[in-house]
Amino acid sequence: MVLRAPTVVQLRDYASMDVLREFPALGESPSGLTYAAGVVVYGDFDDGVLRAMDPRTGEHLGQSAVPGHPTGITWDGERLWYCDFPARSFRALTLSCLLTPEPAPARGGPAPNPGGLELSGVKIMPQRYRRHVIRPP
Repeated sequence: MVLRAPTVVQLRDYASMDVLREFPALGESPSGLTYAAGVVVYGDFDDGVLRAMDPRTGEHLGQSAVPGHPTGITWDGERLWYCDFPARSFRALTLSCLLTPEPAPARGGPAPNPGGLELSGVKIMPQRYRRHVIRPP
């Protein structure tokens, strides 16, 4: 669970909802939380960032600026998916994007991940990458 006042990530027991661990969260508007391959991932709505955290120590492992404003987050075993509620879209990126030590760019700057997905036949294609429109072959 992520809370805004105080700004923390709480890891809770699934059955009882008792708080097992609590760590400070970066940013002012945490939103969305998932567990992905041994890492806790949470979003920051206002900053447009996804962040990775070690669930045992609370150490921040990395972050990545993403297009839009992340809210709900899930992991499908391969990719992280987040809902960009204001844009009414779902977006995906790999966990390795968060674990690469790279500071988040200023809001509105180029994002390191695809922005939006488009179905083309049976393949899902990114529509944009770093402000470049990608055209299917």
